[in-house]
Amino acid sequence: MRGHLIVSHEVTTVGNDRRQLANMRKQAKAAPQKEALTVVADGITPIMPRCLTSGNKANGLFDRHHFVYDPRNNTYQCPAGEVLIEGSRSLEGSKNLIIYCSSN
Repeated sequence: MRGHLIVSHEVTTVGNDRRQLANMRKQAKAAPQKEALTVVADGITPIMPRCLTSGNKANGLFDRHHFVYDPRNNTYQCPAGEVLIEGSRSLEGSKNLIIYCSSN
């Protein structure tokens, strides 16, 4: 049986504790001086999906997950059924930026 030790805690009045998890992980990791660490929230080990933080939906636009990539043809299909082809490439800092546009 493994031993368990609470090394950090915090109280919040927010309806969910999603934003607290990263902060608690940092505090807990610093306390025992260990590299590997399992963070437990409310008695469960959390496995959380990536947050959808884009404001596109609020602006009446589609999010990136609505576009389906076809690696064989290097194209995307948009929610309206249009095929988007590679239009241009550029470098922004250390990231490659590829712009896809309608073939029409």
